Amino acid sequence: MVPAVGAILGIGVAAVIGALIFKWGVRLNLRKFFMVMGALLLLIVAGLVVTALGHFDTALNTLAQLDRKSQSICFFYERFAKPQDRDCILGPLLWNTSQVLPDDRFPGMILSALFGYTQRLYLVQAIAYGVFLITVGGIYFQSLSGRVIFPFLRQSKDRPKPRASATK
Repeated sequence: MVPAVGAILGIGVAAVIGALIFKWGVRLNLRKFFMVMGALLLLIVAGLVVTALGHFDTALNTLAQLDRKSQSICFFYERFAKPQDRDCILGPLLWNTSQVLPDDRFPGMILSALFGYTQRLYLVQAIAYGVFLITVGGIYFQSLSGRVIFPFLRQSKDRPKPRASATK
């Protein structure tokens, strides 16, 4: 019953948003809209990177526990981690906000679903998040300003056309 109510509410909210966009869409600055949506998408994908690293760590940890030959995969766990930190390749724990903002309750659940928030963040996850935002975000924002990001990939109209050789 509850999933059906949620689905009906979701369809209703989508219909209201669609009607508002249709009514005021003419006044909407599409350039700014897509700039904001692009920045939001960058945060969402960066959260997916963090979540994927967490799942990859869980898989490697499970593999290391199943097979003795695979125990050397978990190099951070063997050398640096404390016994309560069951990470395999993610390095030391940077923060644990499970008491303040758990990711299985309301605000944390929304942040987790949208931006990949996790209540336990490890060093490798934080580095991957930052590197992703700096590199891909830098490329995105440079493209918004109209700069050439990769000058060696210029379009063919910028290149001189080869001359036709006369063969007789």
